[in-house]
Amino acid sequence: MGKKVRVAGVIAASLGLVVTIASPASAYELQVRCDNPASRGYIDYTWVNSTRINVSIAVSDYAEDGHHARARLLTENRAGQIVYWAWRKDLNGAFNGYIKDATYASDAGGIVDVGVQVGTYEGDEPLDLCSSWDSGPING
Repeated sequence: MGKKVRVAGVIAASLGLVVTIASPASAYELQVRCDNPASRGYIDYTWVNSTRINVSIAVSDYAEDGHHARARLLTENRAGQIVYWAWRKDLNGAFNGYIKDATYASDAGGIVDVGVQVGTYEGDEPLDLCSSWDSGPING
């Protein structure tokens, strides 16, 4: 009887340790990215609830061509409406690493899909755009 209790205690303690270690592992759980020949970007995000996500937007210029890179968050709600959030720009020249910005997005209509749009720009004129999407827990 004493052995069974001790083994159960060790297992329970081990499980508690695993939960403690795993729960604070990362601020962001998911990622969606899109890469163009001259620009790269991604969104790291975590679902807070069905109407809000916490995000980190990253963008980087990958070509010494005089153009700049942009990235922005895209969300789609339950009604199928897509929200195009504000652009983040890398105006610091090529190969300088990623420009990152942490923020959040919320939509009373719910957020069902999360995407990123990345572009190479000359001023305000897009030269090359790509988009990539990740289905949320509602669309799975």
